[in-house]
Amino acid sequence: MSASIAKRILSVSVVASLALEGWPASASEQLEEVIVTARKREESLLQVPVVTTALGAEQLQQYALDDLTRIADKVPGLVLGASSLSFGDQVSLRGVGTSVLNATIDQSVSLNVDGLQLTQGLAYQSAMFDMAQVVVLKGPQGLFFGKASPGGVISVTTADPTQDVELVVRGGYEFEAEEEQLELIASGPVTDTLLARLAGSFSDAEGFFDNVATAAPGTGAVDPKYRKIADNETTLLRGTLRWDPTERFSSRFKANYSNSETEGWGGEPQLASCPDGTGSTIGRPFLGGGEDCRLDDTQRTVGLDPASFPVIRNGGVPYMDAEQVFGTLELNYDLSEELALNSVTGYYDIDQSVMINGTATTYAGPLFASQNGFQRDDVTEELRLTSDFAGALNFMVGAFY
Repeated sequence: MSASIAKRILSVSVVASLALEGWPASASEQLEEVIVTARKREESLLQVPVVTTALGAEQLQQYALDDLTRIADKVPGLVLGASSLSFGDQVSLRGVGTSVLNATIDQSVSLNVDGLQLTQGLAYQSAMFDMAQVVVLKGPQGLFFGKASPGGVISVTTADPTQDVELVVRGGYEFEAEEEQLELIASGPVTDTLLARLAGSFSDAEGFFDNVATAAPGTGAVDPKYRKIADNETTLLRGTLRWDPTERFSSRFKANYSNSETEGWGGEPQLASCPDGTGSTIGRPFLGGGEDCRLDDTQRTVGLDPASFPVIRNGGVPYMDAEQVFGTLELNYDLSEELALNSVTGYYDIDQSVMINGTATTYAGPLFASQNGFQRDDVTEELRLTSDFAGALNFMVGAFY
């Protein structure tokens, strides 16, 4: 054996021994078991026969995952595409999704928040905060989540009240959009059997882009009244009550309020390539409106003249407002040590109003304005009877309305 070969073998041996010294005596001492409710009962993630991605509270807070779009960045195969008007987000999971060109069509990937089943696209745009866990189940989930989940399920569990008093204040500032954000959380016992948690979040963003559009007189356009894209205010409130009067009965009530107000619609495109110039084109009549086609922090979208659009909303200023109220009442009763009866009652209400420059023109009036109002109410009820026998055979029967 040559001296050079001997030296290489020796160096490898030293590295290997150092690595082994740093390895724990038992890997199980360093691993924490992940408990999920993918099949409507608490169980280890390793026992779930579904392709699953689980994000815990620490991961959600560490990466500032406060909406489903950011969560999608951490879940392979999950994609959310934004849309305007009442259509909401288009969601696809492993390539399976549903078009959002009809507001009454349910998504193929359903959203489940604390047991409340949501399928309308606007629900996915609601910001999330103070979450305990997010579990993404990939593939058809009709057995446990109904027919409206052929692509999969995004299951969100928000934080519950704590046995000890907890006060949390968080604040943040984002410099590009000049966004201010504040979160307040208070949790703790009210009585020996009643726990409560109140959480609120408020954010105010000026916008990432300066709107420098100038309207061409007599074309149905006016100078934009908003000079930032997209100026947005979002308010989120959540209240949770947990009542455990006996060892056999427990209940949990969660109420949520979400309100988002955007001046502009937030999806105005920025032109970055204009090989044919910026003259009049079908659907995009720029008419020499100063568009430079550079990828920078400026955009151009004109407002609409109410005189040219008689039934226009909001005085011709593009906007999008969405107010959502939803919650669940969960009742759990142990009939015996082996049988548990569960009831989950859900309510969801969405009220949205929007008007946008339909062809996103930069100088002249658009060919048309897009506007609508959308309102939807959901009431759901789920009953389940679940066994927990010591043997290998167990069952779950239920009904959903």
